[in-house]
Amino acid sequence: AAFPKIFKQHDTILSLDIDTLVGMNIDDIWNTDLTDCYYAAVKETKSSEFYGRTYCNLGVCLLNLKKFREDKMDDRILYELNNVEHNFTEQDVFNEFCSGHFITLSSDYNASSYTARANTPPLSLSRTATQRAT
Repeated sequence: AAFPKIFKQHDTILSLDIDTLVGMNIDDIWNTDLTDCYYAAVKETKSSEFYGRTYCNLGVCLLNLKKFREDKMDDRILYELNNVEHNFTEQDVFNEFCSGHFITLSSDYNASSYTARANTPPLSLSRTATQRAT
């Protein structure tokens, strides 16, 4: 949530969890058009079913820092994080506050027991890796 303030000179950054390894070309993620979206991340199937809406895992997350700043979303999220308790803190708040304003990435980019690979086409660098959230 503090990235827009820390990286003032950047409009976009790719955030990776410390336990994430990159073993493929990720140009498709970096080149994702985030116009009107706060971020791009992989959908968590079980959490989406639990919450009744698309819920994303932020372990691999392309962030539109410019939009966060323009909409003052970074301030809103930081206030929420400092004043309200959440199970998964930042991830919960991003999913709640940015609902409908993100792009889901193929689970190839963040495969885990939370991000099911079912119904996800195999990765092909000739296709776009993104899908607008509904």
